[in-house]
Amino acid sequence: MNLAAQLGEAVGLTRAERDVITVAATECPYHLVHPAVSRVLLLELNAARVTGHLPVADARGRWTSSWPSPTSAPRAGP
Repeated sequence: MNLAAQLGEAVGLTRAERDVITVAATECPYHLVHPAVSRVLLLELNAARVTGHLPVADARGRWTSSWPSPTSAPRAGP
């Protein structure tokens, strides 16, 4: 049973209150998880840059190059 259906069975909640709770329950996780995931991805990207695992040396070239496959061997460092 989904949240909207469960809230429909709750006594004393108006439809507007149920709608607010349903929207908040679906949007709140995004706003909590997105910043954390973004930070992790940025840290991983920086670690790959620092260790020489990016396929191109300059930032401009990285945006236009294709990424190596996950199973390919890492590049030698600088």
